[in-house]
Amino acid sequence: MQPDTRPVAIAESLLATTLSAEASIASGDWETAGHLLRRREQLLTQLERERDLSDAQAVLLEVQQAEKSLLSLMERSTRDISEELGKIASFRTRKNPFSRTAETGTVLERYG
Repeated sequence: MQPDTRPVAIAESLLATTLSAEASIASGDWETAGHLLRRREQLLTQLERERDLSDAQAVLLEVQQAEKSLLSLMERSTRDISEELGKIASFRTRKNPFSRTAETGTVLERYG
């Protein structure tokens, strides 16, 4: 059985893949999201080869809305991850009160 290559079918697959990628990101499954985003690229390439997309316009408008939502979620997730990494880096660079330097001793020894 051959895959359906009509523009409407490709657009519907693109919509389903976009929504699935968003759900994967929302659940924290970045591996699956990565696979789905690569599949989206393949579907977009197929759509670019089509000459007449008039039949798929309604579905493509839905895809556009889903993409906006997906990008917004990705930006929020990226920002949250960056903030978390910043907190971890800040925690790691704090002065350890038990660390000793040759000149000063430990912080606890200095301020007792």
